[in-house]
Amino acid sequence: MTSNQERSDNYAKIVVLIDHTCRLIVGTHGLQWILQKRYRDRWRSYSYPRTRRGVFRALTEKIDQRPHYPKEVAERIVGALPERI
Repeated sequence: MTSNQERSDNYAKIVVLIDHTCRLIVGTHGLQWILQKRYRDRWRSYSYPRTRRGVFRALTEKIDQRPHYPKEVAERIVGALPERI
């Protein structure tokens, strides 16, 4: 059963599960994408981009303890997204 809570494993608007610690979702109101990091038993949001470029930047920059990925991985993910949400 799907959930409308963004922190849920069964959230209805998951765009892509990047790996077991990171995923991209659409926010509950559809105004932005949200990158989330898995922390213990729930998902925590860490970036709220509205453009493909913003998603790419959030995926590739190493900031604090956020997941970061090679540019090739980020390009594959953002390539399937529209320019803006």
